[in-house]
Amino acid sequence: MALDNYALVYLILATICIQHTLACSCMWAPNFPDRYCSSGFVFRGNVLSETIDQKGNFGFEDKYVYTVEVNKVYKSTELAEEKVSGNNTVQLETPKYGSLCGKPLMPDTEYLISVTPYMIARESKVMGINMCAWIEEYHHVPQADKQALDDEVECGFD
Repeated sequence: MALDNYALVYLILATICIQHTLACSCMWAPNFPDRYCSSGFVFRGNVLSETIDQKGNFGFEDKYVYTVEVNKVYKSTELAEEKVSGNNTVQLETPKYGSLCGKPLMPDTEYLISVTPYMIARESKVMGINMCAWIEEYHHVPQADKQALDDEVECGFD
């Protein structure tokens, strides 16, 4: 009888662990035009604040939420423009853990950030980012890419 109780406990624990075993894998765009053209919103901005949205459920659904000041918009959709508030800020969220494709940002740091079109939900004020997106500290962006951002980038399907 005691052995049956241990087996039940192990079964429950295994079910919980398997249910929350997730992984992240990305298909990186190889070059600047591909990264730019596959994005729905590309901008340069400073991270003003970071909060954690705790969802419970063992922390796997927790997200970092960032308020980012938009310094310059390079590309946008109408839906993305609606997300930029009157004080020129956006809310971005990302999973807390890298294994879930989370992309943490550092407050008081300027980034070049792209948001893919499917991460801009009509029903939400917050846009999603993850490690599969084109996000890098602005001072690390190659000068040629910075120049290309300031020029008009031709995307074959625009």
